[in-house]
Amino acid sequence: MPARAFPLLPVFSIASLLVLCGFTLLLSWLLGNQLEEELLSRDTLITTTTVQSEVVEYLGNRSFETLYQDTELLKDVLHAVTMVPGSHGVEIIHPDGLIGWSSIHEEVGEYKDSAVFRRAMSGKATLKHEMVDEQAFPHADARYASALYIPIPRGSEILGVVEVHRYNVQLKRQVDSLRQSVWVYSLGFGSVLYLTLLLIIFPASRILRRQHNSLLDNAQELAQANRELRAAQSQLLKQERLAAMGEVSASVAHGLKNPIAGLRAALQLLSIPSITQEESKEIVLSLLREIDRLTERVNHLLNFVRPFHPNPTALSLYPMVVEAGRSLEWRLREKHIELHLPEPSVLPEVQADPSLLEEAFLIVLSNALDASPEGSRIECTVETNATHQWIRVTDEGDGISAEHMEHIFEQFYTTRSRGIGLGLALCKKIMEAHHGSIELDSQEHQGTTVRLILPNTPSELPHE
Repeated sequence: MPARAFPLLPVFSIASLLVLCGFTLLLSWLLGNQLEEELLSRDTLITTTTVQSEVVEYLGNRSFETLYQDTELLKDVLHAVTMVPGSHGVEIIHPDGLIGWSSIHEEVGEYKDSAVFRRAMSGKATLKHEMVDEQAFPHADARYASALYIPIPRGSEILGVVEVHRYNVQLKRQVDSLRQSVWVYSLGFGSVLYLTLLLIIFPASRILRRQHNSLLDNAQELAQANRELRAAQSQLLKQERLAAMGEVSASVAHGLKNPIAGLRAALQLLSIPSITQEESKEIVLSLLREIDRLTERVNHLLNFVRPFHPNPTALSLYPMVVEAGRSLEWRLREKHIELHLPEPSVLPEVQADPSLLEEAFLIVLSNALDASPEGSRIECTVETNATHQWIRVTDEGDGISAEHMEHIFEQFYTTRSRGIGLGLALCKKIMEAHHGSIELDSQEHQGTTVRLILPNTPSELPHE
């Protein structure tokens, strides 16, 4: 089932609308509160400055009590104070907290002793919110009902405090108007931003949809190409198997042709009546050699094509090399070749399959014997270092050219007319199964050296 394209436009439209609405609400609320605080602070400052200047001007050098003892002066002061917007009550308080005069007659003679009053006596005008008289101001907003304590200074001395009770309707209207303006501007800004983002995301959504459809088409084409490739690969594998079977058959037929021809010729010679006993004995020996060659090649082929699993055991390389080398004495004597086996030595044991390792060594030794001219020498040693042990076989043959060295371990590749090219490939397979390796060093006309290398540390080999 093809994957659906991501619905960018509807998701973005809804998400951006919610984000912008939240942002607009938060911005409007923050700006409205900030403007309200600024207006309240400015109104407090203007009211304080106005009342202080009026009272100080009317009072002159007279005592603070004159404010309410002199009726004419009191009227002037009250008139000046009540001209401040929203004022509806006044109290004149002595420095000791005694209320000398109040628009509420019941409070005259009482004492003020609050943190707000003491702060005003320190020279700082202080605003205190208070309850609203709902009878006088129905549907009033408590945020704009306050008592403003205004200190009256003369030089560095505070003569007293004038407390002004206010409900500032005009300030409330200004704040409401500003809040409304903030809402309108924020909404307008958010709408413009939202539309701008839509204008940007709409073509992007169309491009993404086209790309998605193109990717789906490409994916379908790739799936079809993958199916066709698998079918072609399956067909190719079948052809390769047939070709490999043909190559094996041709190699085996070529490798067995000469020994069979030799057997036939030897048998024909045996059928001649005039053959001597000595000649008959030589022909029988030749038959035995050809049979050994056939057996060796068939064994190589079977060992190479069948899966095998090493059966590891602890063994010493020295006795194995000596025993296997002596098994080829009759071939060595036949070609008058001297085999120099390693000197007796005590080496750490390695973990290996004795029969497989002996087979690999015999293949290398047999190749060296075939490559060596009559009367030459083959040197075989067992060497070791801190991490590995190896069997080294060196002959004095014609060596191998660089061209042939590149393919020397490939199956069915041989430089001899009487071989099928499985010996070294089988050696490589055996050594790799033992977590080891085989190395070959050769130059033309300078002989060949082969090393079968095994790790000293016992490796975990698969058991049969």
